[in-house]
Amino acid sequence: MIVREPDGPPPAKKRRAEAPEAPVDGLSEKDLVKCSKTMSYWLRHATAAVDAGGWMAIHDVAEKCGQSVLTVKTAVARDNKNRFQLSEDELFVRARKGHSTSKGKKCAGPSGNGEVE
Repeated sequence: MIVREPDGPPPAKKRRAEAPEAPVDGLSEKDLVKCSKTMSYWLRHATAAVDAGGWMAIHDVAEKCGQSVLTVKTAVARDNKNRFQLSEDELFVRARKGHSTSKGKKCAGPSGNGEVE
């Protein structure tokens, strides 16, 4: 009886590299990451900056990041871990999780009653 050695596992398929998304406002992916990290701080840990539900006006967030409102919206949209949430009218943004204070855990809308003001 002849025993054959197994050839081993089939070669792993190579993944196609995803094309980098086009910059917004001339910003690189690095700039969007920096904006995301700044948003994380302000929305999760800076208690004076957010309302009782953790919401902050998007133009205030943009100012804190030193970026445009479009950049903030893009950073929220491209966040693959779903860390942030825009209000229905896209005038407010909040962190979904990771708060170091009790703010952001109480309500669904900027007004405190589940509705967007």
